[in-house]
Amino acid sequence: MAATALSIVENPSRFLPTAQELHEVMDDLGDILSRSIFGVVTIAGGGAGVFKVLEPGADETTNGVQSIDCVILASHLVNVRWGHDYGTRQEGEMPVCRSMDGKTGTVTETGECVDCDKCPYNQFGENGERKACTNKRQLYLMREGDLLPILFALPPSALKAYDNYRVQARLTLRTPMCALLTRITLKNKKSANGSEYSTPVFTALGKLPADEARRVEEFARSIVDAAQRNGIAADDLVDDGVAQPAQPSSSTFVQVDDEELPFN
Repeated sequence: MAATALSIVENPSRFLPTAQELHEVMDDLGDILSRSIFGVVTIAGGGAGVFKVLEPGADETTNGVQSIDCVILASHLVNVRWGHDYGTRQEGEMPVCRSMDGKTGTVTETGECVDCDKCPYNQFGENGERKACTNKRQLYLMREGDLLPILFALPPSALKAYDNYRVQARLTLRTPMCALLTRITLKNKKSANGSEYSTPVFTALGKLPADEARRVEEFARSIVDAAQRNGIAADDLVDDGVAQPAQPSSSTFVQVDDEELPFN
C-alpha cells in the first residue's frame, strides 16, 4: 500500500479531547487513577471472534463487538508473572512480579528490581515450554468521543501481528502509529493442541493531519507516563471478564499548569 493511498481523516479532533475537557476530567477524577478511569478491551476466549469492552466506571463487560475503530496513541511492553496458572487468580490478587516497560520488573512482595532479560522466569524451557512470565504489549486506544484511552493488553500470540503493523505504518505508509486511524478486527486460528482462539488484525483507515498528529503524540506521552508511574496495567482491571481492582497507589493523576498542556 502506497503512502498516498490513505486519505486524511475528517474532523480528527473527535479522537482527542480539548484542553478544557481534560482539565475538567482532572478536576473531577484526578484522585482516582484506577479502574474507574480507564476502560479495558479484551479478546473473548474460545475463538468467539469478538472483543469484550469494560467501559470506564463499569462493573461488567459489554456484549461482544466485532471491530474497534480508534487511534492507537501509544504502546509499551508489559511482563507479568503470577504465582499460578492463568485464569485462577482471586479478586484483588496482585502478580508476583511485573514490569511496566518489559525491561525492569518489580517483585510485589519485596520491591526488588529484576532485569527481565536475565530473569530465569522470562526464559523458555529446554523443550520449548512456555515462559513462567507472560510477555504482553499494552495499547492505549482512543475511540471516537472518549476523553481518555481504553487499555488493550495484547497476548503473546498477537505480538507478531502488531509488530507487522508497526513496520507497515513506518515503512510503507510512512506514518507514525499515533497518526493513523486504525480498525482492529479478529480472525480465528488454532493452537498446536487444536484449541481455537481469536487474534487481532490491524487495518489503517486513514491518517490524521500533521498538526493533529503532533497533538496526539504529546497527549499520549502524558497519559502513558502517568499510567506507567502508577502501575496501571490492563491485567489488573479484567481477568477472564471479571473486573479487578487496580494496584493500590497513593499517586494521583498528573497535575499540570495550563501552559504545560500539550494541546493548548
